[in-house]
Amino acid sequence: MRTCAALVVAILAVSTAPSQHVVAQTVLPAGALRAGAARVDVTPTQLPRNYTGVLDRLYARAIVLDNGAARAALITVDAGSIPESTWQAVTRQIEKEIGIPATNVLLTATHTHSAGGQSADYVAKIVESVRAAQKALEPARVGYGTGASFINVNRQIIDPKTGRWWEGANYDGPSDKTLPSLRSCVRTENRLPSTTTTRCTA
Repeated sequence: MRTCAALVVAILAVSTAPSQHVVAQTVLPAGALRAGAARVDVTPTQLPRNYTGVLDRLYARAIVLDNGAARAALITVDAGSIPESTWQAVTRQIEKEIGIPATNVLLTATHTHSAGGQSADYVAKIVESVRAAQKALEPARVGYGTGASFINVNRQIIDPKTGRWWEGANYDGPSDKTLPSLRSCVRTENRLPSTTTTRCTA
């Protein structure tokens, strides 16, 4: 939980030093904040042979925050994981084309096990979600809070007969039920989305 809170504080600060990359940015009063959000469909056009169809579309969702001195991007992709090669390709392109340095990019996956394959333009679509979110920047305010979620369960079990470990539902074992939530919205309307993180697998 301490790590998550520190990460949120760092993202909200969006770095006090201006980026070294020369990009077109609107000059804002000190402490002013803008936020923008967008999503881009990343559903593959060709599915693996063992897939029968698409039930839910897959998306790359991005929130861009700007404090007048620097910008940060929070990106979530409907995928099982984000390989190092994808991280490198996405952050390199974001830094080059949009001007947000890799140190100000948070890229994560929803950890779905049903995402299937990736199209050839997968990286480009993730980057496009950030580009669209940046274009949608407008004055905003941000709040952070926590709640509780009980959908996760400890999965560390020691078999009482064999004394060996196995993975299963250990309802008596410890698990973190904290549900962090970062919400950004424009000053006049609650039109920007929130990002909520829980610890589970799907």
